[in-house]
Amino acid sequence: MPGESNPTRLSPSSLVYLDKMLTVNIHEAKTQLSRLIALALKGEPFLIAKAGTPLVKVSALDAPRTPKRLGFLSGHVKVPKDFNTMGSAKIAAQFSAERP
Repeated sequence: MPGESNPTRLSPSSLVYLDKMLTVNIHEAKTQLSRLIALALKGEPFLIAKAGTPLVKVSALDAPRTPKRLGFLSGHVKVPKDFNTMGSAKIAAQFSAERP
């Protein structure tokens, strides 16, 4: 399908598996970034290395797909109509200038 990346088309000469994880040199990672990201999104994290030394691990985030919405407790919590003035007399009495 046009526009889809094929992660299997990475250059085999620059790919190494270190500790069962795909390791790619920096140049190949820059060249094939879209394909490598597609691999990570499918659940295959990979390492980016320089001169054979792993530098960073790239993996998909476990972020929620949809943002949390306001009002998610609607119908589960009751807020009294006098919520903004509840206890105002008691609070005023506690902070009054008069001392017993």
